[in-house]
Amino acid sequence: LVLGQWSEWVGCNQHSPGYRFRERDVDEDSHAPVNALATPQGPTKQAELCSNFRQTDCVFSDWGAWEACSLLCGGGQTYRRRRLETMAGHGG
Repeated sequence: LVLGQWSEWVGCNQHSPGYRFRERDVDEDSHAPVNALATPQGPTKQAELCSNFRQTDCVFSDWGAWEACSLLCGGGQTYRRRRLETMAGHGG
């Protein structure tokens, strides 16, 4: 049996990770000898992980100014903050 051409890949888009798929049919109009028990030589369906997604790391703002110390004389604490601006994506 003769296999036809692969279809276009379907199933991936820029907003949704996952798999994409394509398939091909057995070409029954070919002039190859037909054996009723024959099976196609090769796959008729394929799936693969979408490759249009790349890992992205978190993005933080710059550090803010140091806050006032919690004690006027020794042993106090001070801190500064920064904001998470973008969450990590796709395993980043």
